[in-house]
Amino acid sequence: MEHPVVTLSYDPVSGRGLYSHAADIPMTVWIRIRQQAQRMLGSGVQYGERSLSMPWPSCLNLLRTMSSLQLKLGFRFVTDSSSEERVKQFLDNFRSVARQDSATQEFSSIAGIDQALSNVGWDHEKRQLRSYQSANLNHLIRLANGANFSVPGAGKTTVSFALHLLLQDKVDFLIVVGPASAYPAWKSVMSECLRENAPTHIRAPFCHLTGGKNKIEKLLQTNHRRFFITYEQLVKVDQIIAQFLSTNATHLILDESHRMKEGYLVKRGRMLMDMAHLAKRRDILSGTPMPQSASDMQSQLDFLWPGVGLGARIDRGEAPRSVLGNLYVRTTKSDLGLPDRILNFVNVPMHREHLALYLVLCNEVRSRASNLRRGNAGLHLASARKSVMRVLQAATVPEVLINAFGSGEPQNISLLQAAIDAGPSLRILHAVEMARELAKKGEKVLIWTIFTAAVETLLVLLRDLNPAVLYGKNGQRPDTDPQSKEGNLNKFKNDPSCWVMVANPAAAAEGISLHMHCHHAIYVDRSYNATHYLQSIDRIHRLGLLPGTETHIYILRNLLPAFEPSIDTAVARRLETKISNLQRLLDDEDLHQLSLDEQSAPSAVDKDIDPLDIDDLIKEIESAERQKTEQSTKIS
Repeated sequence: MEHPVVTLSYDPVSGRGLYSHAADIPMTVWIRIRQQAQRMLGSGVQYGERSLSMPWPSCLNLLRTMSSLQLKLGFRFVTDSSSEERVKQFLDNFRSVARQDSATQEFSSIAGIDQALSNVGWDHEKRQLRSYQSANLNHLIRLANGANFSVPGAGKTTVSFALHLLLQDKVDFLIVVGPASAYPAWKSVMSECLRENAPTHIRAPFCHLTGGKNKIEKLLQTNHRRFFITYEQLVKVDQIIAQFLSTNATHLILDESHRMKEGYLVKRGRMLMDMAHLAKRRDILSGTPMPQSASDMQSQLDFLWPGVGLGARIDRGEAPRSVLGNLYVRTTKSDLGLPDRILNFVNVPMHREHLALYLVLCNEVRSRASNLRRGNAGLHLASARKSVMRVLQAATVPEVLINAFGSGEPQNISLLQAAIDAGPSLRILHAVEMARELAKKGEKVLIWTIFTAAVETLLVLLRDLNPAVLYGKNGQRPDTDPQSKEGNLNKFKNDPSCWVMVANPAAAAEGISLHMHCHHAIYVDRSYNATHYLQSIDRIHRLGLLPGTETHIYILRNLLPAFEPSIDTAVARRLETKISNLQRLLDDEDLHQLSLDEQSAPSAVDKDIDPLDIDDLIKEIESAERQKTEQSTKIS
C-alpha cells in the first residue's frame, strides 16, 4: 500500500521551504508534524491550510527529526524539482558529518598539494606552505565545509585562500565576511602568494563591498570574483548578498566566526544562519571559537552544516569536542615552536579614597544581583551588569563614575568626589612608571586597558614617550591620516621616538602584528571577555619571533587589605574557566598553561559580563565578608 506523502518544496526568492500535503494524509500525522515544527521554531513557522512555510535550514531540521517516524506514522516525505538537489546535498552532508570525512578531494602527499597549487599559479618561492599549513589544507579539502581554529599567526588566511584556489572547478566566487581589521590581510594575500604570470582570473583582486545598498548591488554585478564585506555592512544588505549566493556558486568564509556566536538571538547571527545553505561551500575561521561557553559553538556549527543538528547536540549537553570530532583543524603555538611567554602578576595598592568607593560598589553588586539567584535574571541582569562594570571602573578609573550616582546618594557622591580629588589610580600611575623604565632600556611597550578614560589619561601622562593609540576614536579615517589606525601602527613600528602604544582590546585585539617591534605588554585591567584577552596576547606573541626573544606579559591587580573582595580575582577566575573550556574543545597545551597561570595568580565589558560572572563576584564579596566576620569573632 502506498503511503500518503508530504512534499517539500523550495522557494529560491525567499529562501524558505514549504511542506504541503495531499487530502489523503491522516490529520493525526499532519498535527504531529505541525507540533514538531512549533516546538522547534515557534513564531518562525507560517501556517497554511495544508502547508507549513519556514526558513530552509529549519525545513532540514524538521526533515531530520521526523524522518525516522515515517514508517511508524504511515507517511513519507518526498521532494519536487525545486528541492530535490538541495535535499540530496543535505543528505550527502549529513552522511559525511557522520563519517567525519566527506572526501570531496584528497591528495596523497604534500607534494600533491604543492603541484595542484602550482598548476593554478601559486608562487612557492614567495610563499611556501609550512608543513602544518599543508596538513591543514589536505584535511580541509576532504571536507565539504570546514573550520580552521588555528592560533593567530598560523596562516589561516593563507590556508583558506589556497583552499579556495583548489576549489576552482566547484565555485566561481568568493565572499569573505570579517571585521574591518581583517581586510588588509585578504587584500594582500594574492600578491604574497601568486606568481605574476598566474591567469588573470586567478589574480583577481578583492573588491571591498562598502558604500551602502545601491553601490554594493552594482559592485556585485561587475567582473569581480572575490569580495570582502564586514559583519556590520552585511546586516544592512543581507537580502542582496542572499540573492547573489542563490544565483552564483560561491565559497563563503566567515573570518573571526565567533562574532556570530549569538545565532538566532541577534540579527547578525540570524541572517548568516538563514543564508548559509545558499553557499556552495562554507568555511569558518577563529582562533577563539568558544570564548564564553559551549553554546558559542552551536550557531557556528549550524552555519557550517545546516539542518544536520550539530548545534542541537550541544544544546542537549553533549561536549563540543565530541560533536566537532574531526570536522576542524587547529595549529597551536606549540606547533609553531613559539617560546613560552613570561607572565607576571603585579600587585598595586589603592588610594584610600579609591578603596572606600570600591568597597561601597562591591556591596552594591551583592544587593542588586541577589535577584539573579532568585530566578529573575531577565529583569535584573542589565542592572547587575551595570553594577559589576562600576566595580571594574572603580578599580582603575573611578573618575568616570561622576554621572553614576543620583541625588539620593549623597554619601556615595562625597566618596566619589574624594576619589576624584585623589587623582589617577595607582594602577595607571604604576603602568606609566613601568613603561618609562622599559623605554629607558630601549624596549617598546604595549599598554592594554578596557576603558576609554584610562586610554586618554595614559596618553596625557606618557606625552614624553610620544605614544601611539588604538581605540574607538581612531574611527574610519583614511589610512594616510596620521590619526588613523594605520597611522598609529606605522608610528609605533617606525618612529624611534614613539616608545609606547596604548590600546583598547575591543578595537585592537584582532588583525594587527607587533611581535617584531614590541615584546612587553602591560594590562592595566582586564574584562570578562576571554577572546579579547587571548587575542591581545597574540599581538606580540606569534609566529616570526626571532630565536631567543622573550615575551613579557604584566597583569596589574589591586593589592587589597585582608578579607576584602577582589574584582581582579573574580575576573581571573572566570577567564580561567572560559579558557579551560576552550582548551578542552581544542586540546591545546598553550591554553592549558594560560588556564594554570590564572589559577596560580596571587590573590590580590558590559555585554561580556554574563550571569555566571556576576555570581562569581558575589561569591567573592560574600566570602570576604564571612572571613571578616570570623576574624572579628576570634578577636572578640
